Amino acid sequence: MQRNLTIGLILTMAIVVIIVVIWVNEPIRIASEAEGQGARSVERGAALFGSYCAGCHGLRGEGVASVTPPLNVEDLWAGRADIQFYGTLHDYLYLTTAAGHTKFGMPAWADDYGGPLRGDQIEDLVRFIVNWQGPQPEGVRPEAAPTPEEAPTEEVLAPPREADPANGAALFANWCAACHGPGGDGTNLGPPINRAGVLAKDDDFLRIITSEGIPGTSMIDFKKRLTAQEIEDVIAFMRTWEPKPPAAPGEGDPARGATLYTGNCAPCHGSNGEGDALGPPLNLTDVLVKEDDFLRTITREGIPGTAMIDFGTRMSAQDIDDIIAFMRTWQPKPRPRLGEGDADNGAQVYASTCAACHGSDGEGTAIGPALNRAELLAKGDDFLRATTREGIPDTSMLAFKDRLTDQEIEDTIAFIRSWSQGPPAEGDAANGAQVYANTCAACHGSDGEGTAIGPALNRTEPLAKGDDFLRATTREGIPDTSMLAFEDRLTDQEIEDIIAFFRSWE
Repeated sequence: MQRNLTIGLILTMAIVVIIVVIWVNEPIRIASEAEGQGARSVERGAALFGSYCAGCHGLRGEGVASVTPPLNVEDLWAGRADIQFYGTLHDYLYLTTAAGHTKFGMPAWADDYGGPLRGDQIEDLVRFIVNWQGPQPEGVRPEAAPTPEEAPTEEVLAPPREADPANGAALFANWCAACHGPGGDGTNLGPPINRAGVLAKDDDFLRIITSEGIPGTSMIDFKKRLTAQEIEDVIAFMRTWEPKPPAAPGEGDPARGATLYTGNCAPCHGSNGEGDALGPPLNLTDVLVKEDDFLRTITREGIPGTAMIDFGTRMSAQDIDDIIAFMRTWQPKPRPRLGEGDADNGAQVYASTCAACHGSDGEGTAIGPALNRAELLAKGDDFLRATTREGIPDTSMLAFKDRLTDQEIEDTIAFIRSWSQGPPAEGDAANGAQVYANTCAACHGSDGEGTAIGPALNRTEPLAKGDDFLRATTREGIPDTSMLAFEDRLTDQEIEDIIAFFRSWE
């Protein structure tokens, strides 16, 4: 018994000694690991510096006389106290690299400001530059520290009431619109701030930038100009620019839409959609047969490279649906409702009216093309309805609007749909990469970097677009640009695959 107690005591003491040794050495291990991570960050930063910075600042950071300052000097911070920046050199370099420096023509490099680099890459770059300076103080520089009366108190930082977007709108107009535009669209003095990339930031980020400003840029600090409550109100106003989910189709008010159309659309498209020198006609059949989702997306997102601006930040989702409802009043007859066709009756109508040209099973004949192909079955019902009603000029496809009733056309479409294989599956990025290489890369570049023919697609702005916009643009093309319509070249599934590959760049 005594022997067991002795062994137990010895083991307990051994465990205690091991724990003490681990406890004593753990800070050393953590510090060593942190040092290793820092070294790897500096190595990554060196590679980034060679790719993005060396062209202006030199391979060794020596700078170019009278053009760019040297970055490899130990007194890099000297001469910057006059900007009253209270953070560290690291913070100053990070904000300057991310947002740019207008005085010296330094562009913004962070993707938040339209640049090509992520936040972690900016951090690696800054660590590499700071590595030239030797050890840096961890806290605020003593000579630049704010006096006690300047330091914000807890009472100032805590907003006393809920944010008021209406008051924020007035404050924005007084303090912010001169640089960022009345609607946040940006000006020559300041970047746009109504973009998805900015609005995706949390309130803390917007609060700090507004309060502290961005050194080396035209963005001044507002902590002595606005109270904490007023900054909260400005942020609440900015949040009103965030896109709202569109209203359900069919809920538009055409009477209200007529008023909105007159004030916003008629100057370019004509009072009755007949078109003008600034914009194409909208009351044509080939426009009115488009699905509501397509019209909604084009109105909300605009068409890049044309005079069609985006109205997503100017109108609510309900406003846009009301305008679409008004546009629908230009259609000569009420739009037939989807899903009401009788496929059995449609088979009889098809046999007596369509089979002679298109074949009894849609296989096509010498007179008319096959209708049971995936490319045609991928078309929307509106396309099939309009083609059946109006025919196709200069072909053997006659107009049947005076030969068949609307119900018979719906029944025929329901019968044609019986040949479909079902909706497209979820996008396959691997297959999308192949389709993109064969179809899109010639204009947009193999990695979406753009060419002389087509714009870059791997930038923040295109990637912020919704799938509906990408789908509609790929399918329908963009009029008066080099962007063709691919609805006759790609199946719906191939378009979904391309979008899935496109999303791999995010």
